[in-house]
Amino acid sequence: MLFGLAHYAGFSARRGALNNLLDTLTALAAGFVTAGGLLALFNVLDHSSLASAVGQVSLQAVPAALGALVARRQLSNGGGEGDEDQASYPGELFLMLAGALYFAMNLAPTEEMRLIAYRTTPLGALGVLLLSIVLLHLIVFEAGFAGQEEKESPLRAFIDFTLPGYALCLVASFAMLWTFGGLDGHGLQSLVANVVTLAFPAAIGAAAARLLV
Repeated sequence: MLFGLAHYAGFSARRGALNNLLDTLTALAAGFVTAGGLLALFNVLDHSSLASAVGQVSLQAVPAALGALVARRQLSNGGGEGDEDQASYPGELFLMLAGALYFAMNLAPTEEMRLIAYRTTPLGALGVLLLSIVLLHLIVFEAGFAGQEEKESPLRAFIDFTLPGYALCLVASFAMLWTFGGLDGHGLQSLVANVVTLAFPAAIGAAAARLLV
């Protein structure tokens, strides 16, 4: 994911497999240094086990690396503008997936998301799902994703970007919950509630990806 994102928001205007790889490694290095430093500063790094310490740093380093790539794009005074405008349709969907994963990765391990899902009724979960789709569509259509024609209808944007984008949010949410053990011991209804709940912030991340990258 970092390698693909480096193509659209790398640390330099140069593109290509080698430059993307170097940007990916640079972002990871920044993520590991930042994560390790902050965990040590807050005295939460597990010094009793090397494996545990490496795991702690690694989990923080990935979103930090994503943030490093996005920050370069946002703080470079417009440097590299236009790269993402050339993205193909699959490229746009990839950016949406990256945004969804960024939000889901940071929220999936938290107890708050599971508590919200636990308290959500089936009707409430349906409401969250519909609200997620509506917000995603509004941001996607107003942001004007590359690949949308200037006079593209809201219906066309809904079919081309909103529905596939929300499907990617569900996939990203399920993957992150599974990774962090958030689906263990849940029945079907509880599983769906957890995924739909996490997909709400993931949808915001997917929609914001176009604006951030």
